[in-house]
Amino acid sequence: MAKAFNQKMKILYLMQLLMEQTDETHVLNMQQILQSLEEKEIRAERKSIYDDLEVLRNFGLDIRFRKGQPSGYYLAERNISLDEIQKIIQYLPANEET
Repeated sequence: MAKAFNQKMKILYLMQLLMEQTDETHVLNMQQILQSLEEKEIRAERKSIYDDLEVLRNFGLDIRFRKGQPSGYYLAERNISLDEIQKIIQYLPANEET
């Protein structure tokens, strides 16, 4: 997949999405994740999202997958604040290619 100008921000937007929209009772399935990223003009494939979720887990985020209806991903425990994420994102270059 060709890298878009804002691919470096993909993992940060994914982290922000999980922090803002998920918890034990509110999950996001893969299609919802991909659609949310697309709205930010970030094209992604499922495999890259799985890899990003694993990177975020290794970083220390407690990302879980809930089976059943509805199934999806959620952030169980927050170790970093939303304000901290927004500060990180604002300092990323907007037009840098990877």
